[in-house]
Amino acid sequence: MIDLSKYLKKYQSLIESEGIQLKLNNFGELLESIKASNGRLLLFGNGAAASIASHAALDFTKQGKLTSLCFHDAALLTAYANDYGYENAYKEIIKNHYQKGDLCIFISVSGESPNIVRAAEYCDSQNYPAVSFSGRKKDNALSKLTQESFWVDSEAYNIVENAHSIWLLSMVDFLIGKDIYEVS
Repeated sequence: MIDLSKYLKKYQSLIESEGIQLKLNNFGELLESIKASNGRLLLFGNGAAASIASHAALDFTKQGKLTSLCFHDAALLTAYANDYGYENAYKEIIKNHYQKGDLCIFISVSGESPNIVRAAEYCDSQNYPAVSFSGRKKDNALSKLTQESFWVDSEAYNIVENAHSIWLLSMVDFLIGKDIYEVS
């Protein structure tokens, strides 16, 4: 049986890790500039990270008034995977959807998912701004490819994914300027 007290303390130490407040503040300012210039957020993830991307895209768009898109619709993703291979699907989607002023956000617990890494490599080769959220090994491939990397020092999938959710959704509140508001 898991000791929930120790488990929850681990979350607190990870989401408040050294330097994270400054990094989040800088990320928030970047998001404000993207919003001011009518740029968009393009979010990418697999599995649970895809659901984190969807949740963040919804809240950034609806509450934060920053247009945000995800690209894991079954028809879209399977069409690109069929034509270009799964490992190249997100890269090819970026080629077709990225517009000047957009920001790509990649979410991957391992930071080693081939389709996410190839998409980040493409962004890097094109000088497209990108931010990553990863965990497990600090020097993962994804974290080396983005201008800003939010890394969770944990091997536990749920801990990493929940930290990513907290950090991303806190940025919605950063854009709004408060944490309590009506959503309609």
